[in-house]
Amino acid sequence: MKPNELNQSVYADTSDTSMFQDVTNDINLNVTNGNYQIDFDNLDSVYVVKLIALMTAMHNH
Repeated sequence: MKPNELNQSVYADTSDTSMFQDVTNDINLNVTNGNYQIDFDNLDSVYVVKLIALMTAMHNH
């Protein structure tokens, strides 16, 4: 891997924000019943999707 180049694996260190541009407001994100779909207008670029999930416990009473 060359310096300043994204790894081709499924893991990316997103702590170095100089390597990324936030395109959150430029994509169409739909979340339904815990499933998500992202529509990208331009697939000529490399995208890293950072998922931040909030897990809640369900208790049976």
